Amino acid sequence: METSKRGLCLVLATFVAGVVLFGGGAPTATAVPSFARKYKTSCQTCHVAFPKLNAFGRAFEANGYRFPAGQDSEMVKQERLPLGAEGYKKVFPKAVWPADIDLFSPISVQMINRVNILPDGVPKTEFEFPHELEVFYAGTIGPRFSYFAEIEIDEGELEYDGFLQYDASPAFHVRIGGIDPLPEEFSEHRRLTAAHYNYANIRGKSGGFRLRDGSAGLEVDGAINGSGGVGGLRYRAGVVNGDGRTDSNSAKDGFAGIDYKIGGMGVAGGPQQSGSEKPWVDNSVTVGILGYTGKATYGPSESEYDDKVTYLAGHVSAWVGNLNLLGIYTSQKNDNPSGNGQNLHTKAWFIEGDYVLYPWLIPILRYENTKVGNADAVQMFVPAVTVLVRANIRCHVEGQIRLDDAGTNADKYVVGVNWAF
Repeated sequence: METSKRGLCLVLATFVAGVVLFGGGAPTATAVPSFARKYKTSCQTCHVAFPKLNAFGRAFEANGYRFPAGQDSEMVKQERLPLGAEGYKKVFPKAVWPADIDLFSPISVQMINRVNILPDGVPKTEFEFPHELEVFYAGTIGPRFSYFAEIEIDEGELEYDGFLQYDASPAFHVRIGGIDPLPEEFSEHRRLTAAHYNYANIRGKSGGFRLRDGSAGLEVDGAINGSGGVGGLRYRAGVVNGDGRTDSNSAKDGFAGIDYKIGGMGVAGGPQQSGSEKPWVDNSVTVGILGYTGKATYGPSESEYDDKVTYLAGHVSAWVGNLNLLGIYTSQKNDNPSGNGQNLHTKAWFIEGDYVLYPWLIPILRYENTKVGNADAVQMFVPAVTVLVRANIRCHVEGQIRLDDAGTNADKYVVGVNWAF
């Protein structure tokens, strides 16, 4: 414990130095300043602290990245480029149906920088400047289509993702491209910590299947407000390759999920729109369930074998004033992960509390528990603090403290010094 205390002191000192030298830190995933420019509004309109969405941000997403309640046309502040005259609608199908796009390319850039401190054993400090560089391209095409694209350089590796979405109404969207089957509010792209969520990173074997985002496929989803425009239902279902953009077999994996929100802003927008002095406050409880089933194939062709996967997640998110409590429990069953006919059952869960002490200061506490088969559970405690130096600049300091015997001397501390524009 004495070593951990010394490590924590080093983290705090490095944090102060990072603020002085670099002016701040930022997100761990998807926040798109292009929309802030389009509507000439702050990132806080949609985010508690980016990339974590507030209730309005989730309603904006549920409306195909548009302002809810039919307000979008009056809220757009940037000039749009028409693709065809409005009169083309009258002569369709003898003309292409008109639309409009952003007049200027809606490009955003995000840089994720980190200092990793490993205080145990032989102390080590790692600079990752940058840890990750992301370029986003996101916007809308007329009133019925939206799109998102990303090119990412992560520790020297080039990755990419993107989708095109048809937005019939908040209650019905069709998406083709990169699909994230993880529960929306618990997506890896929405976390405020450098530490990945444990439930999204479990495998049946080293290099084996895990539930991952960016999997090529199709998805249908929608949001329907509850009575009086409060709370409501969100659903989603889709088919994906199951192992990223390419797959090890021709079979498709399937998933479906449903969330129900009690209280708070309507899931598709409602009486409590943007502009509140405390846009993060959304007194409500959301419960949900998600199921996933699929198959992965391993080994050379002459001795290949299949591993069937069944995944089930139950989750809850509650907002009480400035406090957001999150919890998820997942169960993953692999029927043949190692090719020896033996199945494997993995259980993972976590609980987290995010408290908006000030609009720019958010302490976070998370406890994770992961149990793979008969092995002892891996337990981790993640205390963290997020500081918004500006609406688009976020600093964070966190500890990744192992509580299980196998994790002795495996603690890690992270300081984030990042930015986005």
